[in-house]
Amino acid sequence: MAERVRRRAIITAGLCAVLLCVVHLLAVRTRAGQAFEDAVLDAYLAAAGGQHARSAVRALESVSVFSLAGAIIAVFAIGMRRRRPTLALTASVLIAVAVIATEIVKLLVVRPLLLESGVHREDQSFPSGHTAVAMSVMCGLALVSPYRMRVAAVFAGSLWAIGIAVATVTGNYHRPSDTLGAELITLICVCAAIVPLTRGGVRQAAPDTGRAGRRLLAAGYAVTAAAALAFAAVRQDVFTAGWAIALAGGCLTTLTLLTLLGTADFAGPAQRPAARPRAASAGGRDFPDRCTTVT
Repeated sequence: MAERVRRRAIITAGLCAVLLCVVHLLAVRTRAGQAFEDAVLDAYLAAAGGQHARSAVRALESVSVFSLAGAIIAVFAIGMRRRRPTLALTASVLIAVAVIATEIVKLLVVRPLLLESGVHREDQSFPSGHTAVAMSVMCGLALVSPYRMRVAAVFAGSLWAIGIAVATVTGNYHRPSDTLGAELITLICVCAAIVPLTRGGVRQAAPDTGRAGRRLLAAGYAVTAAAALAFAAVRQDVFTAGWAIALAGGCLTTLTLLTLLGTADFAGPAQRPAARPRAASAGGRDFPDRCTTVT
């Protein structure tokens, strides 16, 4: 199983890197892409001061250096509570690296002026730091949570993370492509964290442990993403299309995270999980352990 999880992470990282380049080229470095995202910003200005915009700004104000530090500490504490210090450190570093990588890309990627006029023409907003913070916290939490708690952890984390991604667009903080770029960078960092973790052993959950909930949650994200894009197509409104892209991107990112982790529970490098004693029945037979370690 460890080899399968490792291979899946490597392939996903490569696909995300390709998609990151595609999103940047289409949205940032073409006239059509810039024109669409300028239209999204223009539509916000036309409706500025609305209730949705005010709610979005309040949500974005929850993302700060202090909340990021608190989230990293909380993720680290969960890993340590499970007596897996390597996993705790890896998940914490994942959050920090994803945020730092996003800021580095933002500094290096220059938004060319391809249009004669536009809104925030010189803003170097690709990718979104707010989205990177929210998505990386969700991913770190999913990584350190035991498998039986993963569905609940991902669901709770995604409500906030996807909400922040949508809020960056509805609050006029970022363009839709900025959220997609941050999500792809975060997924690449998650894959980079998973590869070394598989070397320490992977616990596979028992067949009846929460798999139905995971599949139901994954189906929910897929349906939500498709419904958001379909709604935007029916409305034919650029502002609706903008937040629908952000919503769909967040849902697909969470779906990818669930697929990446699968039924694996990581012990971390050089920290193989100890074999659990088998309980003997009255007849002297042993009951099988509910998890198996596969390296």
